[in-house]
Amino acid sequence: MLILRKFTNIPTKNHGELQANRYTDLLENCFLLIFENQNIGRTANDLSKDLFRHEHQKHIIFYRIKNNHIFVVRIRHNSEDISNMGSS
Repeated sequence: MLILRKFTNIPTKNHGELQANRYTDLLENCFLLIFENQNIGRTANDLSKDLFRHEHQKHIIFYRIKNNHIFVVRIRHNSEDISNMGSS
């Protein structure tokens, strides 16, 4: 099952609303790709148990798989330090 909810916190200050909407669409397509290919991501067990990661453009999508569902835990910019994520 794939349930998408619109993002409400994609910054528009630097890139504008149109670009934010385009990026939201790209992320939704990426989530669909992950859902259809659940093992596309690499394990991120060093950060948290049963966590996967998938790089998308300049972001890293962290997710878990449970009962054929994908739970997006966090989306981080690839320039951020992810070692301080703790257990998500």
